Amino acid sequence: MKEIPVSKRNLIIAVILAVFIAIGILVIENWPLHTEQDSAASTNEDSLVSAAAVNAIEKVFQVDYQEGKEAWLERICEVSTPAGCELFSAGADRMWEFSLTG
Repeated sequence: MKEIPVSKRNLIIAVILAVFIAIGILVIENWPLHTEQDSAASTNEDSLVSAAAVNAIEKVFQVDYQEGKEAWLERICEVSTPAGCELFSAGADRMWEFSLTG
C-alpha cells in the first residue's frame, strides 16, 4: 500500500471544513421556514383580498341603466382604490354611450 502524505495543516483545515458543513446542514434542516401563525395570517389575508376582489368585480357588472351612470360609478368607487375609481370614471362615458346605442 502506498502512503499519501497529508500535512498537519491540511488535515486541520479538512476537519474544520467538515465541521462547518455539518453544522450548516443541521441549521438548514432545522430552520423554520414558516410558523403556523404566519401561515394562518397569510391565509386569512388572502381570503380577505379575494373577497374584496370578488365584491369589486360584482359591482362593476351590476349595471342598472335606469339608475344611471353616476350611481354605477358611485358603487364602483366605494369598493375600489382611488386609481381604480379614476380609471372607471374616465371610461364610463364611452361605455355608457355604447350600452345605450348597442
